[in-house]
Amino acid sequence: MERIVENRTEEITQQNEQITTQNKHIEKQQTELQIKVDELTVRDRDITDSINYARRIQASVLPPKSDVISLFPKSFIFFRPKDVLSGDFYWVHKLEKTNPDGSIEERKLIAAVDCTGHGVPGALMAIIGNNLLNHAVGEYLCKTPGRILHILEEGLKSAMRSENEVKQPDGMDLALLAYNDKTRILEYAGAHNPLFLIRNRELKIYNGNKYSIGGNMKRFNMKKEFINHTIEILPEDKVYIFSDGFADQFGGAKGRKFMAKRFRELLVTISNLPMDKQLSVVEKTFDNWKKDYAQIDDVLIIGIEF
Repeated sequence: MERIVENRTEEITQQNEQITTQNKHIEKQQTELQIKVDELTVRDRDITDSINYARRIQASVLPPKSDVISLFPKSFIFFRPKDVLSGDFYWVHKLEKTNPDGSIEERKLIAAVDCTGHGVPGALMAIIGNNLLNHAVGEYLCKTPGRILHILEEGLKSAMRSENEVKQPDGMDLALLAYNDKTRILEYAGAHNPLFLIRNRELKIYNGNKYSIGGNMKRFNMKKEFINHTIEILPEDKVYIFSDGFADQFGGAKGRKFMAKRFRELLVTISNLPMDKQLSVVEKTFDNWKKDYAQIDDVLIIGIEF
């Protein structure tokens, strides 16, 4: 009996020692896990702080909406980035030229640009695109949208060139307008993205070239040429330039894309409204369509009434 008790006591002692060893091992694992959690928390906070700081940098580089309103008083911008940072951006510029008779000729330029990707990669491309646009009109003194797109193409190829000259897929789609108040002539050029003109609730579509700025050019061995469209603007004409984010958004009762046809119909339907009312309808339509679905891309729409 005493031997049985001793054996049992020895077993219990060994089990206790094993439990103690296991507890120490668990405590060590918990400590190591907590260290990793703390490291990830710090890293996540640093990344978030960096992205928020990058957003402030992007906001300071890109024009405020007030700049658009000062050049195009009857206008709206619907700008809804997918993430904190955006690959879509808008750009405005005013060109002034003094003629021999002393008169001043003005051209108002505006662009809606959709860069490859969204978030951080898209934002970096957006800053490159913004700088190239400023360079085209500031250094090269380009006036026509077609010529500006040509300079953009050359500038982006140079900026994205790698050491082994591998062609990069990074690029941008955009629609670019230049308007002369005195002549009421609107010039447009597009890289993949069209211009919508609505006159008396009738839609006319001006298509840009069927290739992007930059991008993978294996299919385009020839030199890119961007067509410059010239349009005579009548009072109360409306024009719209945009990225593809709105039409591509999933939602509705069946979780499908909004689609380009429905997007065109929306713009025609609201075209008789004041621009601030148009913006309100566009915002509500997007939110009602998307509802609980994730936003899949950056969204940008610019509407202008002349």
